[in-house]
Amino acid sequence: MRNRDGFYWAALLGLAAWSLCCRTAPAHAAEVRTVRPTVQRMVESVLATGVIRPKQGASVQLTPQIAGRVEQVLVDVGDPVKAGQLLLRLEEAPLAAARAEAAAALAVAQAEWELADSEARRYQAAPQVFSAEQVTRQTLQAQVKAQTVAQRQAALDRAQINWGYRELRAPQAGTVSAVRIQPGELVGYGDRSESVVALIDLKALEILAYVDETDVGRIQIGQAAKFNLDTYLGQDFGATIRQIDPQPEIQNGVVNYVVSLDFQVPDGVVIRPEMTAHVQIEISAHETLTLPRRCLIRDGTQTFVRVREGPQMALRPVQLGVRNENTVEVLTGVSSNDEIEIHNGGSL
Repeated sequence: MRNRDGFYWAALLGLAAWSLCCRTAPAHAAEVRTVRPTVQRMVESVLATGVIRPKQGASVQLTPQIAGRVEQVLVDVGDPVKAGQLLLRLEEAPLAAARAEAAAALAVAQAEWELADSEARRYQAAPQVFSAEQVTRQTLQAQVKAQTVAQRQAALDRAQINWGYRELRAPQAGTVSAVRIQPGELVGYGDRSESVVALIDLKALEILAYVDETDVGRIQIGQAAKFNLDTYLGQDFGATIRQIDPQPEIQNGVVNYVVSLDFQVPDGVVIRPEMTAHVQIEISAHETLTLPRRCLIRDGTQTFVRVREGPQMALRPVQLGVRNENTVEVLTGVSSNDEIEIHNGGSL
C-alpha cells in the first residue's frame, strides 16, 4: 500500500514539474520583416474604363447600287481588302441585255431623227412648194425626234452605268466584318435592300472612356494617356485625349463624362472594336519617399506604421499622398533611415 502511494505522489510531482517547465520556457520571438522607405517616381493619374470603337467613317456598310441576282461572293469575314478590290459580282446577262436594248433603241431613234430632220430641211428650202403650216409641222416633228434621241441616249448611259454597278468594290482598305449574302440570292428587292458586306478599318479606332465627374476637371484635350487591354496583359499603349463631351452620361446616379482618345495601332498588334480599355491619364509626376502598401495600419481615418525604435517596434502616424496599386507616397512620419515593418495591412 505504501509503495502504491509513493508511486502516485512521484507521478504527480513529475507532472507538475513538466507543466511548470512548459510555462516558463522562453517562446521564440516571431521574425519581423522590415523595409526602408525609398525615393521613387510617383505618378498621379486619373483612371477610367473605356471601350474600343471605330472612328467615324472607319466602318462602312455596302450594297450594290442596282437590283440583281448575286453571281459571285469573293470575300469572307476576316479577309483584308484593298481599296478598289472586287467584293462581289451580280449576274451579267440581264444587264448586258438591257444595255444592248438601249443601244438598239438609240440607233432607231437616231435614224428617225435624221429622216425627220432631212424632211424638215427640204420643206424649209421650198417655201414656194410647201405652206408655212407644213414647214412648221415638219420642223416640230424633227424636234420631237431629236428629243427622243436624247431620251434614248440617256437610257443607254444609264444602262452603261448599271453595267458598271454589277461589281461591288471596296471604297477603302480594311477588313471584312460581315458578309450577309450568298451566290444566287437577290439584292435590291424589298427586304434585301440592306447592306450585304461590311468593312472596318482596324487602324482607325478610338477609345471612349468614361471619366468620373470628380476627375473630369483635372484632364484636358491634348493630354497624354496610356491604356492596356485584357488580351495584351502587361503591355501599355499610348493615347491622346481628342475630345471631352460637354454633356454627362448618368447611369444609376453615377455621373460620367465620355472622353474620346486617339491612338496608333502598333505593327503586329490587332485591336478590335468593343474591347475593354483600362485608361490611365497622367496628371503629375514627382520623386518622393514611398512605402509598400503592406506597411500601412489603419485606425478609423488615421494611418500608422510600425517603426523600429531600439529592440521594439513602435506605432507611428503617417500622412500619405499619391497612391497606386502597390505603393504609397509618405509625406510625413518616417524618414529614409527608418525600418518599417511589413505585414498584410489591417487595422488596430
